[in-house]
Amino acid sequence: MDFYTQKNGDVEPLLLGGGQENGLRSGTTDLLGILVLNDCLSETLNSIPALRELKNYFISELEKNEVEFEVNGSIENSLPNILNIYF
Repeated sequence: MDFYTQKNGDVEPLLLGGGQENGLRSGTTDLLGILVLNDCLSETLNSIPALRELKNYFISELEKNEVEFEVNGSIENSLPNILNIYF
C-alpha cells in the first residue's frame, strides 16, 4: 500500500480484472511500448551532439554573414534542439 491509500482508505479500481497492484490496476505491462520507448530515448541521446553542432553552425553562419541578432537566454545552458533569437 502506498501513502495515499494508507491515509485516505480504500481506493476503487478504474478497470476490473487481472488483479495487478493489489487489485487496483488491471492489465499487463506494455512490453513492446517499453522497448520502443527505449529505442526512441537511445536515438534521441545519440542525436544530441549533432543537434548541438547544427545549432552552433547556424549561429556561426549568421555571424559570418553579419546578420544582426541576439540570442534570448543562454546558448550554453539550453536544449540542443532549441534556439530562440530575434533580429
